[in-house]
This record gives sequence, structure tokens and C-alpha cells, in this order.
Amino acid sequence: MSWVLMDYGAIVIHVFTEEARRYYELERLWRDVPRLERTAERPRSA
Repeated sequence: MSWVLMDYGAIVIHVFTEEARRYYELERLWRDVPRLERTAERPRSA
């Protein structure tokens, strides 16, 4: 297995072998998309 995709709705995680990552170059597809800075998590309300 060279690529695993985990879809959690608002978050999608790609896990690649190094060879698959070089082949698909997903970073190239997303290079023009603005990046969002992640802030500290808010405490969850009970």
C-alpha cells in the first residue's frame, strides 16, 4: 500500500510512501491556496 487517505469531514489526511508522494506531487496542486495559521485550541465546553 503506497497511499492511505483518511477523511474526517473538514480534515483530510494523506499518508504516502516517499515514492508515491514524489509521483503525485499533491503540494503542487495546492501551492496557490492561501495557508491558514493554526491557533491554540479553544477549551471544549462541557
